[in-house]
Amino acid sequence: MQLLKGCFSIVLVMITASLFGAGIERDAWVIGWSVQVIVFKLLFGPINEIFRSKFIHLKEEKGEPEALKSVFSLLVILFFVSIILLAFFFYFRSSLVLFFAPGYNNISERVLVENMILILMPTLILSEFTTLLVALLNSYQSFYLPEIFGVFSIFFNIVLLSLIGSIFGIQTLVLAHYISSVLLFLLLLYFLTKRDILPTFSSVEFRKATPYLIFSIPLYFSYTFGQINAWVERVLVSFLAVGHTSALDYARKFIDMPITIVITIGSTVMAPMLATMWVKEKKSEQFQYQFFQFLRLGLLIISPIVLIFSVGSTDLIELLLHRGNFQQEWIKPTAETLSWFGFGLYGVVFYSISGQALLIQKKSVLYAFVGISAQIVPIIINYFFYKNYGLPVFGLSWCIAQYLCGFAMFLSVNSFHRRFLFQLFLLLTVLLINLIVGFLIIHFLKGCLPLTKLSALVLSSLFLILMLLKIFRLDEFNSIKNLFLKNS
Repeated sequence: MQLLKGCFSIVLVMITASLFGAGIERDAWVIGWSVQVIVFKLLFGPINEIFRSKFIHLKEEKGEPEALKSVFSLLVILFFVSIILLAFFFYFRSSLVLFFAPGYNNISERVLVENMILILMPTLILSEFTTLLVALLNSYQSFYLPEIFGVFSIFFNIVLLSLIGSIFGIQTLVLAHYISSVLLFLLLLYFLTKRDILPTFSSVEFRKATPYLIFSIPLYFSYTFGQINAWVERVLVSFLAVGHTSALDYARKFIDMPITIVITIGSTVMAPMLATMWVKEKKSEQFQYQFFQFLRLGLLIISPIVLIFSVGSTDLIELLLHRGNFQQEWIKPTAETLSWFGFGLYGVVFYSISGQALLIQKKSVLYAFVGISAQIVPIIINYFFYKNYGLPVFGLSWCIAQYLCGFAMFLSVNSFHRRFLFQLFLLLTVLLINLIVGFLIIHFLKGCLPLTKLSALVLSSLFLILMLLKIFRLDEFNSIKNLFLKNS
């Protein structure tokens, strides 16, 4: 489902680039959306991250009725916090653009950005409610509904943009976002009610929500730095020429798919499973085995994507985005930025999977400390080098931070087994060889059409990975073989 969702997302990026290119309208949308995301993650990110594992703990320790009452109290408290925040932003709306995008000096540009921020801010409440309700559904081993609707939502965006995008412009994206958010919220209410796990109406008690709030406190330090990093990035890019904000966002849109896959594996599937194992029997070999299996699964799933985004980034951008209002001048900076983002994806796997394992082991303070480091590194690199190296430095700094902090989290899990470590090392060797061969193939096919180069890159990569998996006798080869035999 995540792969299908990612394919639709790329189609949506193609249509968006063709309609709006890299101009002020697209910049305004990106900035408005960034403000909503920054505020959302700063306020609610830590709570959302620990919600699944904490809810499972409460359900095991205090029973399901008490756990559901705690969810209701949490939702009500977060609702009122959101209302207060919206009122605050509306009152200080004239200062929002100066704070988030000071590089825009033109009055008309500032007004456009300000209006977009105000239009998108109300989605803050919907986003938080749907996120927690999805997490609640995941805690009962129900994973597919949100993913199916996510695919539908992106498909709906594609259809709406194709039909009325040229008429209503960037406002079409706003309309599509509101409609899909409301539909998802109503759908979640229906299915939670049907399964009789909807948080019941009861008296709101702050003490019932405190387990989530207290457990998430250490994470607020890392999330604060994370949003400071996002804010600094947005401010620095605004000092580059108009269009750079859009170009950076296009590069990020491509990596959203693999990052979402990894986070989904870690938070919605792995976290509930490993949390149950940890509660029943800490430091068991079964826990270690499952942790390494998820880690290797994440690395293997995104390996073709890493190859395409890092080695074939220029051909990919030229093939998918270079049409309509997306001009030739934006191919190189977008592709170079995407290339560094692609290299960093393996680091994301270590960061996300190991981070969830740390939370399950109740090492949230350590998780928060490493998370802070992951945000400080890009801030320093971006601040000192963006003027000299332009847009690609934002991808490079992110890549460095993911590897440094991803490996730090991995080493902190302390659930190692010699055989599992050796198998992981063999898999990493396979993936490194795959990248080196990919570079050689792209260099050899220099001058060919982008589609030809990318097709050769993907086919040779799949063949090489399967061959090396068999040579190194890794379990993944047998799993893939059994999957095809079962479906044949």
